[in-house]
Amino acid sequence: PNNYIYTLPKKERTMDFIIMGVQRGGTSSLSKNLAAHPEIFINNDKNQEKAEVHYFDLKLQKGIHWYKKQFNYRYKCVGEKSPDLINLPYTFPIIQSVNAFVKLIVLLRDPIERAYSAWKLEVSRNRELRSFQDAMNNELENPKVRNETFYTIQKLYLQRGLYTKYVAQLLEWFPKQNVIFILFDDIRDNPSPVSKKLYQFLNVKHIQQSYEKEHVSANTSKLNVSIREKLKKYFEKDVKELEKIIQRKINWFS
Repeated sequence: PNNYIYTLPKKERTMDFIIMGVQRGGTSSLSKNLAAHPEIFINNDKNQEKAEVHYFDLKLQKGIHWYKKQFNYRYKCVGEKSPDLINLPYTFPIIQSVNAFVKLIVLLRDPIERAYSAWKLEVSRNRELRSFQDAMNNELENPKVRNETFYTIQKLYLQRGLYTKYVAQLLEWFPKQNVIFILFDDIRDNPSPVSKKLYQFLNVKHIQQSYEKEHVSANTSKLNVSIREKLKKYFEKDVKELEKIIQRKINWFS
């Protein structure tokens, strides 16, 4: 209730917060802007392979001492960004075992736009040869992947946007007051109130800063209207359920 950051003793301190999703939801921009705060440490290397720690989903075998080396504990508040974590519920109890008081930041984006952006990212990396429509149809026609890992979710463009099940599972492991949900639209259109809310959430002083965007896609193509209408039907029920959990109206499909 007092919105503390529960900093463990020096020898036991790990992370204070994690930006854990969603992929293509503005996490890189958020990380860049949080890194500009004098009381916050987060790796903001332009090379995402260096900036994103991925301890809980890829590098757990390196051990907790390796993980702790990723942070500069001279700062009041230290955190990391691994945007795949929200789609990997098996990591939730592992995160809780490392710091049960961790603050979790989840950015949520229109799942249709998120899927299209993720597809464009895979194309730019030469890891996707299908058109978006073919990729979408393949996913709609085939069963969902149940054993989700970092590798199996990479091309689940639609499934990763069914946020409700992931958010519900997250809240089974962490108290709701320790999780903040931010809509991509809010931080895109009016970032100042969002920054103020985040500073309060992380219990650091409020500073005035201009919000800088990072990793904006070079591919500016727009999604075909007929495909978008088809996907609205796919996601509509899930978005309504999500509204109940995060207790706010979402206007992605208006």
